[in-house]
Amino acid sequence: MKYIIPLFFISVSFAQTISLKHPCNGKTILKNKISSNYLGLSLGKVTVDFLDENKIKFNGSEQGISAISNSPRGDDAIVVIDDENLLAFGWCYSVNGVVPDKYADKIPFTSEIINLVWFYGSSRNKKNKWVNMCKLASKLPPKFNPACKKKKH
Repeated sequence: MKYIIPLFFISVSFAQTISLKHPCNGKTILKNKISSNYLGLSLGKVTVDFLDENKIKFNGSEQGISAISNSPRGDDAIVVIDDENLLAFGWCYSVNGVVPDKYADKIPFTSEIINLVWFYGSSRNKKNKWVNMCKLASKLPPKFNPACKKKKH
């Protein structure tokens, strides 16, 4: 007796997305699908095009983003906690939930990248030594996050 065994090929595809989180409350403020046309190009290219296409004002390049929509940068993005501790803030990104240790222009966009997320992050310096990098700034009390402070005019 012959058996016919049907073979089913199931194609599972995930929408690959890029998103931007609010620097103060951490909520997603914009999320788009990433076109497969970007395969092989850098995450920096994906990011710059995403910001340009959505008319979001930013300072930076494919290498990295220093400010989005007038977020604090430079001296305005440093908070001195006490004589031994300070926080430095800036824009960071994660790929599938992991913060890479490379600039965005050094990582190619591949089919394995499901979520590219840009967020305002903090890095802590304790006794002149960096003890952590790119922690979600919105998890800090607002008094320590310079993006949450209202600008005086």
